[in-house]
Amino acid sequence: MMAARKPAAEPRPKRIRSQPRDPVTGERRSFYASSEAERDARLLRLDEVRRDFRYGMDPAEAARAARPALGRVLTVDEAYQRYAAAKKPRAAQKALVTWESYIAPYLAGRRVWELSPDVMARWVLDLGKTRGRSGHGLAPATIWLCYDTLAATCNRLVPRDLAGLPWGRWRPDLPKGEDAQVSRREYATTIEQLCALVLAARERDLAAWTRGHFADLTARVVVLLLTGLRQAEGAGLAWDNVTIDAPVPILYVWSQAPQGWRASYPGHDRPPAIPKGRKRRKQAAHPNVVSALLAQREQLQARGWYRPDGPVFPGRDGAWRCSGKTIKPATMRELATAAGLPNPHLWVTHSTRHTFATLEILTSLGDFRATQARTGHASIEQLETYYHAATGRGMPHSQIPELSRQLTEPAINSPGREVTIDLRAGTDAPAVARALPPAPPPPAPESPPALPEPEPEPQGWDAIADAWLAACAAGMPPLGRNGRALARPPQVTEDMRRAARRLYSRARAARWSPAECSKRVAASRRAKLAAWNRALRAAAERRG
Repeated sequence: MMAARKPAAEPRPKRIRSQPRDPVTGERRSFYASSEAERDARLLRLDEVRRDFRYGMDPAEAARAARPALGRVLTVDEAYQRYAAAKKPRAAQKALVTWESYIAPYLAGRRVWELSPDVMARWVLDLGKTRGRSGHGLAPATIWLCYDTLAATCNRLVPRDLAGLPWGRWRPDLPKGEDAQVSRREYATTIEQLCALVLAARERDLAAWTRGHFADLTARVVVLLLTGLRQAEGAGLAWDNVTIDAPVPILYVWSQAPQGWRASYPGHDRPPAIPKGRKRRKQAAHPNVVSALLAQREQLQARGWYRPDGPVFPGRDGAWRCSGKTIKPATMRELATAAGLPNPHLWVTHSTRHTFATLEILTSLGDFRATQARTGHASIEQLETYYHAATGRGMPHSQIPELSRQLTEPAINSPGREVTIDLRAGTDAPAVARALPPAPPPPAPESPPALPEPEPEPQGWDAIADAWLAACAAGMPPLGRNGRALARPPQVTEDMRRAARRLYSRARAARWSPAECSKRVAASRRAKLAAWNRALRAAAERRG
């Protein structure tokens, strides 16, 4: 009986071997690449490290920069594991969500050097088509977050700027900052639009009440629009966090109910998660918020769902919400449509927070610090991304009283003319006479940074040239460490190297390309050699 024939083994992928020299030690090294593109990218990386090391880069830093190109190429999964191991637990948990949702499904298993601009462009295009929670593709801000996470992961292997990453200087062609938020979210900019949203929610509640159903959409809309709570913070709001019966009603934001919090915190009967940024805060409750909460408490008591430590906005059967949402995105779009607001398809649950920040800053005459205390943003810069009102769209007028019209007359700008100005126009105050200096000239337009020029010809080489010619004439030229005769004095060689390093550092600081920097360094070396030759000729003429 014949034995079964073993299946033929699959051919191993062909690998390309390269043997470059180590940029620091000069020893011959060997590595294998899976493709010619990977080999060329790694050799180009070694050339950049060799050039930087030649012009003053620290040896330890150069060795770290060359290690990824000389060693084994990691996959994206292995690079992420190293990145997550070096992060703090909370930052690692946040990066894990981004990794598992938007990076691993598309790029897991790929080698780091395979992330070419074409691969990255296809990945970003796929992310734009991914249907997020709002039913649309991912927002530009979310795509930028995914890109920054991947760049930080790979940057641990290539500790340089983006030019050293596998995809080079490629960047997502997407809006960033406030533009990325505005392109995906709509918001209310006037009190009238806010009232229209509340009326639309009230119409839905009235329709549910007539059928005998429980409905608290009006209370949820009022609280979110007039407090700026995040969705998870509204879902985790408890009755022991509000003091609506006190003379000064206070709303305490102590916890939130993120999505799936029961699995993350087993054994807890209420959400224990601290709000975003791990900062608890409180704010004085708006009068309409107090009335909405009073009505909500009466409705829960009539239904038997009220508990002193229970949820303010319960889900089914009076239990805590586990979805992390106080209002569904589809419900917000339906309310915006019923209220007749522009672009209802761009309304999301986070639009309530943008609305509160915008209207609060407008009505407080631009008090960003007070608004930040109510919203809980980490910085004023972050709060500014939530402020969307522009000049002419409800911006309050300046509170500075009107000054004398003489201050704005064109005659004041006449050089050397004495002008009498009464800052308290309409009063009996004495006039102030002063001579105004001529108006300063307009600033000149900024010019691009000039490329550093080679250093001027050094002084004091005459004595070195005389000693050099005397030693050569006596048949005793200076010898180097290897016992060979030197081509030029060590002082001249060291001066050339110092000048080249200073010039290269200034050129890189001015953000010139490495090729242009190398050209200028070569020109500096030629200028130094020419100066040394002139000093030799002058010394020869003096010797006769």
